[in-house]
Amino acid sequence: MGYTHYFAYSPRTEAFRTSWPAMVADTRDIVARVRSLGVAVTGPMGRGQPEITERYIALNGLIGHESLWIQPEPPEYSIDPYGARQYASQGFVWSFCKTAQKPYDLAVAAILLRCWQLAPHAFAIASDGGWDDDWQYGAPGPRSLVASLFPPGVEECPFSDTTQGPLHRDPLRPEAT
Repeated sequence: MGYTHYFAYSPRTEAFRTSWPAMVADTRDIVARVRSLGVAVTGPMGRGQPEITERYIALNGLIGHESLWIQPEPPEYSIDPYGARQYASQGFVWSFCKTAQKPYDLAVAAILLRCWQLAPHAFAIASDGGWDDDWQYGAPGPRSLVASLFPPGVEECPFSDTTQGPLHRDPLRPEAT
């Protein structure tokens, strides 16, 4: 499949909702830092500016592979029927971003790590990259970048099986919480 990051989140949980404004603000800081290192971070279609708003986080890289999309609402059936059905049956959004280790991978990995750091029970992450290898401390690396912007850093590997969702799921049904 290629070098990919996986994530799952529960957008209607209190933990996610209260963390969303910080996720948006911190994503802006991460993108600014990554750009200061000379890495092109673009809009979701590989051109223009990243779209980092209250409605969604959407970005890619110059000659990027796949876009990163995170939204504070569940998928709509008319736009994403698979995602909407998956959300309705499991109470969380599951997605991935294949970066193929292109330079914008630094921004994607750091954003996902920061989202997990802000809402660890409502946001789950995993990666084809190794925590002690591809995500290691050092310049530039996602762990170092997050630690420099938002101390303290993350020491323990946060990766989990994202297909099982985050620890807390959206309260759609009593058994989904």
